[in-house]
Amino acid sequence: MEESTPMNAVRFGAFVFLIGVFGLGFALTVMAGDSRSASALVYPDAKRVDQVDDYHGVKVSDPYRWLEDTDSADTKAWVEAENKVTFSYLEQIPYRQAIHDRLMKLWNYERYGVPEKQGTRYFYQHNTGLQNQSVLYTVTSLADDSRLLLDPNTLSADGTVALSGLSVSHDGKFMAYSLSASGSDWQEWKVRDVETGKDTSDDLKWVKFSGASWTPDGKGFFYSRYDEPKENSLKGTNYFQKLYYHRLGTPQAEDVLVYERPDQKEWLFSGSVTDDGRYLIMLWLFLWMMTFSFAGGKFTRYFTVALPAVLITSALGVQFASNWIALKLAALLSAEWPRFYLRIALTLVVIASAFKAAVDAAPHFRLYTNALGGGVAVQLWPAIRRMGTRSW
Repeated sequence: MEESTPMNAVRFGAFVFLIGVFGLGFALTVMAGDSRSASALVYPDAKRVDQVDDYHGVKVSDPYRWLEDTDSADTKAWVEAENKVTFSYLEQIPYRQAIHDRLMKLWNYERYGVPEKQGTRYFYQHNTGLQNQSVLYTVTSLADDSRLLLDPNTLSADGTVALSGLSVSHDGKFMAYSLSASGSDWQEWKVRDVETGKDTSDDLKWVKFSGASWTPDGKGFFYSRYDEPKENSLKGTNYFQKLYYHRLGTPQAEDVLVYERPDQKEWLFSGSVTDDGRYLIMLWLFLWMMTFSFAGGKFTRYFTVALPAVLITSALGVQFASNWIALKLAALLSAEWPRFYLRIALTLVVIASAFKAAVDAAPHFRLYTNALGGGVAVQLWPAIRRMGTRSW
């Protein structure tokens, strides 16, 4: 080892000093640049109003309440002024155009979606490269020329309407598809005649978080929706989703209500018809926050936990399972003991439950719950209650 000397100490001190000088100079340069940029920006004034709310005797001032009215002239003018400041700054960034050009080059390549066969037809999506949305095509034979069935890029001039859902009937004659505008979760489902390429009279509104599952005869499909909102559809909170059956050619008002839970306003429902057409598998989903404390209880992370259950309908009746085991599991996981190893053990239960659910057949179909992100699952008790048979 080299012996420490006063000269070595001086050299080390000089090195540290130079590093400090360069670091300080760099910091001052960055701060000066930020200061110049900030001083050049003039933000629009946001007016303050005399709005005070009384919450249980506590006075809470809310001077910017007027901004909650997104459609007012004042709000629109303020947003436009903010955008003017923002884009005037972004346009001055010298390498912004270079990043744009590079991304355009990387994204500009032809691509195809996975083809799907229904009846005697094939359906697939194709993008030439820079199209905002892929275009849907159909073809009767792989050797034939494809025919354009739906181009979502033409649904609106500003490109704010998106194709958000798609489901083709088993015979390939009809295609149910949903549209969403301006990034909203609301879906409007329509039906297109594949042969003619024209839409039918079917128009389903107030749909959210739902797909469409056709019956084998192609006469209709199952979907989930909410009641028509009584207030602004983009601002209100939606509760009490319901599962319906829609028959082609009939108005939405005549759709058959399949399932609802008036006692569970936050539950979501979806129905899926089995390939043989004998069963309707219904999934209901409810969410809450569960706390997992890891090693030593020093670190806590929150996971959104979803518990699905399957409802099977047939000529023999409908069976469903209780969720008591899942609730017991939630209480168990809140205890202060090593949950890390419990998660590993329960992850294995996921695999076992999946195999078990596949083996068990109706009318003793067993269900399992799945926790998103947590890898937790548990198999519920066999069905404990029967419901009446319903023919569609």
